[in-house]
Amino acid sequence: MSELHGDEGQVEPTERDYELALEEIVDDVMSYGRYPRKGKVEVDLYEFVSEHRDPSYALEICVGALIDDRSYEFRARVDRERETIREMLNKYLKDSDAVDDLATSILKERQDELV
Repeated sequence: MSELHGDEGQVEPTERDYELALEEIVDDVMSYGRYPRKGKVEVDLYEFVSEHRDPSYALEICVGALIDDRSYEFRARVDRERETIREMLNKYLKDSDAVDDLATSILKERQDELV
């Protein structure tokens, strides 16, 4: 359900629209290495990790992969790193223009469905 704000009756995205937008963007970045999947890149996983994560973490995983370490410990380490990056992206992108734009698109899609 939409929320009305201001005297003009302008419809703004709901909190849920923002949550869905953030989730979709983070999922795309973690699955495809970028957002959006096509077109001009707004969020790039490689760039994000290189700017926001200590390079020793990436090196540790790279070395683990090079020695063909398929142990439970290695897989668990990779899973922990994925979760850490996902959390970092959520915090970083929460109030971003990309989330705002997608939340607005989600609102418009919902309005179009009602027409």
